[in-house]
Amino acid sequence: MKSKVMYIENKTEGHHGPAWIGKVEFSKSGQTVYFDNKALKKLKIQELVVTILM
Repeated sequence: MKSKVMYIENKTEGHHGPAWIGKVEFSKSGQTVYFDNKALKKLKIQELVVTILM
C-alpha cells in the first residue's frame, strides 16, 4: 500500500470536529484510506475531509 502524511478532519461532529496529522495508507483502488487502524471510505455526503499536505 502507498502511504502519505496527511491532515484528517472528522466533520461528523460539525465544522469544528477533531483533526489529526498522521501517516495514512491507501487501498489499491484509492477509494479507502487507512488511518489509526480504521478504514475511512470516500462518502457521498462530505462528512470526512482528507487533504494532502504539500
